[in-house]
Amino acid sequence: MALRGETAPPLPQDGAVGARDDARVTGAASARRQLSAYLLVFVRAVPRARIAGGIALVLAGALTEGIGLALLVPIVAFFDGSAPRSAGMAQRLFAAVGLPLSLPVLVTIFIALVGLRAVVLRARELALVRLRLDFTDALRRRLYRAVAHADWQLLVRERVSDIAKVLTIDIDRIGAGTSFFLHLPANLTVALVQIAIALRLAPRLTLAAMAVAAVAFLLLRRSIGTAYGIAGEVAKANRSASTEIARLLDGLKLSKSHNLEDQHIAALDRIVAEQHRRTYAFAAGGTGTRMAIQIGVGVALGLYVLAAEQFAQLDTATLVVTVAIFSRLLPLIPDMQTAARSVLGMLPIFAEWRDLEARATAAAEPLASSPAGRLSLARDIRLVGVRFRYDKDRDVEALSDIDLAIPAGSITAIVGRSGAGKSTLADLVMGLITPDAGQVLIDGVPLDTVGLARWRRSIAYVPQENFLFHDTIRANLLWAAPEAREEDLDQALALAAADRFVARLPQGLDTIVGERGTRISGGERQRLAVARALIRRPTLLILDEATSALDTETENAIGAAIDRLHGRATVIVIAHRLSTVRRADRIVVVEGGRAVQTGRWDELRLADEGSFAALLRAGAGHDVPELLG
Repeated sequence: MALRGETAPPLPQDGAVGARDDARVTGAASARRQLSAYLLVFVRAVPRARIAGGIALVLAGALTEGIGLALLVPIVAFFDGSAPRSAGMAQRLFAAVGLPLSLPVLVTIFIALVGLRAVVLRARELALVRLRLDFTDALRRRLYRAVAHADWQLLVRERVSDIAKVLTIDIDRIGAGTSFFLHLPANLTVALVQIAIALRLAPRLTLAAMAVAAVAFLLLRRSIGTAYGIAGEVAKANRSASTEIARLLDGLKLSKSHNLEDQHIAALDRIVAEQHRRTYAFAAGGTGTRMAIQIGVGVALGLYVLAAEQFAQLDTATLVVTVAIFSRLLPLIPDMQTAARSVLGMLPIFAEWRDLEARATAAAEPLASSPAGRLSLARDIRLVGVRFRYDKDRDVEALSDIDLAIPAGSITAIVGRSGAGKSTLADLVMGLITPDAGQVLIDGVPLDTVGLARWRRSIAYVPQENFLFHDTIRANLLWAAPEAREEDLDQALALAAADRFVARLPQGLDTIVGERGTRISGGERQRLAVARALIRRPTLLILDEATSALDTETENAIGAAIDRLHGRATVIVIAHRLSTVRRADRIVVVEGGRAVQTGRWDELRLADEGSFAALLRAGAGHDVPELLG
């Protein structure tokens, strides 16, 4: 697919015709595989009773349609005085139920059937809509659940914009294709009933018409592979456009501050042009085929009338009804062709949903096996011989030979330069990632056996890039602890030194903080993030550069709050800013993925050599001028 200014692929030359045919065959095989997978997921996702109800309504609609058409024969016969073969059968049927074969009776029954068919068709349409909604709801829930329960390593590899697109736009497109798919058997059933009536009235002409339709179907079948391939290219172009839009919106402030908006606009222009070209090619193929079918339908209908008059010598009533049947039947062919192309256009999107759901399901964390409740920590958290690589195909290790004990109830600071491996350590302790070698032990028990969900319910984590919902302060706090009372909220805000600024806000706790908290300052956002962590009353509190955007006064206030947690909770403070770690019982210095020094503040400060001394010298004159004194 040509993207970002690349030229479109050249038209195939004579030597490329064979390759094009092979691609068409491969595309048709892929379409069949995806259709089989789609049907399997559909049948498993939708309640069987609703599928059965939909089938029953489809059959009822076709049956009322067929009976109504059959009644037209004796009705027309009353006007021209003819006696078609079907009239005798109608006479016997009416006599069996005790009704006279008269025009008023026929018209009354016909009108009743028309009304009944309208009611049945409405019920059928509502049933098909419900089937579509049941299916798309199931797809959305399945994928959302799989993504939510997938391990962190998978989620950091996936683009958030791609996941969001599949969960929203793509599933809606699958729903639109499903609507066409559900109408295909409905139209086909109606067509079969009409063909059965036509066979009864004019068997030879109907068989001839069916033979012509079969040839046309075989010719149309060649376009399936091509249509599926183009639909896949359209799906890729749509994904590229979604990614570029997300790129701009995610970095909107940075883009505007650097005056780079036009760069994003130019990139999107190129992608949209490609998206336009692919989508137009898919639509053009469909409209061309539809045009050919419509022309063929008109020709076939005209030839049928001529053949009926010249060769079959049908009576007037039979001729009128068979022409009416084919007049209604033949337009179903282009309608079904349009529906089939819509389904083909949906299948590559369904394939993306299926691939993402399979990856997320394969990466599921063992949370379901965890018992209820929380974990306490009596002795320590211990990392023994831990090694970890983000890219399993490369030798570069983020952490190497980590042996570390974090005593229960202590305050442990992990310091080091950016990229040293501090946050990776925190992710291992939380169980977000699994070591390639070694173990993480909770009171001597491996983390993967204590119950991962139970352990995480005992943790409060405050990242550097804090996350707030576009909602009230109250809602943001209660998200972490839905059962918290008003006094719990007040206490957490006071501990995080956030109570005074919240009290000054016009709506207090009911103030909307804006998307990602943009209506309040960075320091205020971080204080709310700390308050949200504290309201969980955690066994383990992890502050990952959580005070980096705070002024000295607020940082000291939060430091005092951490001091008050001493002995009641285990605290891990991750920082490269050393002024935040003086209160720690123990400091671990990480460098190049290794724990190179461990000790108390005074012990490490007095050592003339080593990584901690280098960090002190780097901090002197910046954020920690007092540290060397």
